[in-house]
Amino acid sequence: MPGHPAHDWTEPDPALPERMVAVAAASLGLRQRAAFFVWAQTQMQGLLPHQLLVCALEQQGQWRADVFNSLPLPAPLGARLQDLRQPAWLALQRQWRQAPLSMAVAELPDELAGALGQAGYAQLLLHGAAAPGRAQRAEAWFLWARSGAAYTRAHGQLAAWLMPHLHAAWRQVQAAGQRLAEPGDAASGLTAREQQILALLCLGLSNQAIAQRLDLSALTVKNHVQKLLRKLRASNRAQAAAMAMAQRLVSV
Repeated sequence: MPGHPAHDWTEPDPALPERMVAVAAASLGLRQRAAFFVWAQTQMQGLLPHQLLVCALEQQGQWRADVFNSLPLPAPLGARLQDLRQPAWLALQRQWRQAPLSMAVAELPDELAGALGQAGYAQLLLHGAAAPGRAQRAEAWFLWARSGAAYTRAHGQLAAWLMPHLHAAWRQVQAAGQRLAEPGDAASGLTAREQQILALLCLGLSNQAIAQRLDLSALTVKNHVQKLLRKLRASNRAQAAAMAMAQRLVSV
């Protein structure tokens, strides 16, 4: 399903309620990481414009964070964003008061600010999902980042509304990833990177465009695409994309 143009919500939008319903409805069926990425880059993008999304979930006392980006992201920076023990992450968590928190990247307390700035990011929006019975403690964090203008109060309100849907969807994706794949599941043989590339194939992106989004070389993407075609037994990219959508390996 095509997404909506990113909106800064400086003026009322009569279509907003319909968009919100569509975003929430689409989140219910998300199980694959690649499908979640496509949903975030299309439907959620229309509500909360971003080029970077970090999703962190606490499970059995351990935090696991995943990074989704549409601008090239150096691998060391991606690794730091996944480490919730970093000073910048700890500072953001301390400032969170059960309400969306927006700030400029330059306000971060350590060198992560410079690294994000060099990668093209200027503004952050953070919100968390409170743990049951522990209102001051989050069991999930979601961090949006973008270049350009600051996130507005309206963006914060949308993030607050979206949180239960986003939290539930990400828990579904994580739970599905932990279960053993069922026999005959075409996605069971795909790596996380291959699923990510497959989702971008379904959006019609070229190898070069995929390489730029994922901060990979075009040759690396080409090799991943060739492996995808073999695993899906597809003769070309278009057939692979059609099979992926028909078998609901991704949601577009």
